[in-house]
Amino acid sequence: PPGLSAGALGGKQRMDDLRTTVAAMRAEVDHKVAASWHEFEQTLAASRRTAMLSLGAAGVLALGLVAMLVHYASRRRHAEESARGASTLLRATIDNIRQGLLVLDRELRVLVWNERFLELRGVPRERMYAGMPFAAVLAAGAGLTTGTGEERQALSAPLPALVRREPFCIEVQREDGATFETRGQPMPDGHYVVTYSDVTQLRRSERAARDQATRLRATLDHIVDGVITINESGSIESFSAGAERMLGWRAEEVLRRDVAV
Repeated sequence: PPGLSAGALGGKQRMDDLRTTVAAMRAEVDHKVAASWHEFEQTLAASRRTAMLSLGAAGVLALGLVAMLVHYASRRRHAEESARGASTLLRATIDNIRQGLLVLDRELRVLVWNERFLELRGVPRERMYAGMPFAAVLAAGAGLTTGTGEERQALSAPLPALVRREPFCIEVQREDGATFETRGQPMPDGHYVVTYSDVTQLRRSERAARDQATRLRATLDHIVDGVITINESGSIESFSAGAERMLGWRAEEVLRRDVAV
């Protein structure tokens, strides 16, 4: 403007230059700040995406683990239920067989038994337990004897065959007169199975049949007339002493032979 001195004009120009410089610096700072903010927003967005992906992957993994645990728990429950069902069925089966059953381990200790065993051996249920030595089972049950007549002896210890893990089959008598067929059989896994079968009625029937045959034979031998009995197939079943005297044959020569002889 007119009237300003050269010094004043110089000062104004410097002020304008300073303002321009300051404005340029501010613009550069604003640009850098904007660029940094944009980069920060991009980094934050990327971090968010990474975090979301990580969370998603973790969620999928967690769901997978939960699914595996549920599947495992379901299979385990099913297996346990199947095992319980099989065990119940096996228990019901062995408790309903007619023989007394006892399973021993390699040290002759009790593993499994059934109700029939307790009944036949006279062992109180409350005294029986898994791991019980077989010798203790013998002591807890009713007394047993083996043999007949004067040779009868008490069975108070495991049989030698059982101790040697060998098969055996003997008849034993309980102190009340009941007769049992007792069998022992080793198993491939080292265990040993002992069974008791009640043959009391069978042995009584056999004795009754033998006694009847003896009485019949004595009766026939005291009849003067000859008496011959023949079965439905035509074989001679009995030949009395009178028949021997009358026909001249001995009984042992004609028994079980055809009558046509």
